[in-house]
Amino acid sequence: MYVGYPKLTQAERLAHLPRLRSAMLGPTRLLEPADALAHAGLAGPLQDLRLAVASGGRAVYLVVHAAPAGDTAPRPRRAPAAVVIDAITGERLQRVDAAHAIASARAFAKEANPSIDYEGTIDEDAFTHSRALDAHRPLHRLRLGDSAGTVAYVSGTTGEVVRDAPLQERAWNYAGAWIHWLYPFRGNVFNGYWTDIVNWLSIAGIVLTVTGTVVGVLRWRFRGRYKTGAHTVPGLHDALAPCVRARVRRHHLHLDLQRPHVHEPMEDFRQRCSATAPAGHAWQPPASARAGSSGASPALCGIAQHP
Repeated sequence: MYVGYPKLTQAERLAHLPRLRSAMLGPTRLLEPADALAHAGLAGPLQDLRLAVASGGRAVYLVVHAAPAGDTAPRPRRAPAAVVIDAITGERLQRVDAAHAIASARAFAKEANPSIDYEGTIDEDAFTHSRALDAHRPLHRLRLGDSAGTVAYVSGTTGEVVRDAPLQERAWNYAGAWIHWLYPFRGNVFNGYWTDIVNWLSIAGIVLTVTGTVVGVLRWRFRGRYKTGAHTVPGLHDALAPCVRARVRRHHLHLDLQRPHVHEPMEDFRQRCSATAPAGHAWQPPASARAGSSGASPALCGIAQHP
């Protein structure tokens, strides 16, 4: 219906990553993951471990610790920002300054010798309202000087480019998603009331929808010169369809809440499956998990017989 709100997709992020070889200093070898973690003073369990030229134009390990295990352990609402370790020196990234942000933007830009324009740090602007960016604030804002007029946002925590917003997306968003989500009320004197505005406008919309539905049914004419079925039936469909979709989504949410182990850590999943395995059998992780998956699905719980 409209151009989506700017975001950096996984495919875009991978497409902009330079080759690892370009970040290696002559014959210098990259540290093994275990050596880099030990040098930085980090230990597992880990939820995610990536190696990429993603911060300051250098090869780095990006480490995300696993969430606490157990039913009583508090679960973070959002994934924390990654810890950044230099893949050559093993040093942890302590701060992201302007020079580091410019180096990240230069490595991200596809065009050769981009004219990077550093615009300073921001906490939030029209295209960074997403709560997924909270762990990365403050953000460094830079213009890449490319043909697309891209504005890049660099994490103040990891030094990665976490959002890109080409000129076309920014322009169309002011006429689409920016208005749809009532973002004109964000980042100004109305910012503290934005949630209430959204809620009360939603309530008003529900009241108007219910009122229109009731009036439409009461004035429905089944016969005669002024029968109105051709207009009433589509109107009822438009009124009831959101209710059906909401009920289906609630059902799926209920099922997910009843299965808290769907995305449990692999070690917990291993122990649970081993505890329920028949005598003489042992749990064997599925191929996807053996390849390095950090979570497991109960549908993939496989039991292998001891030789």
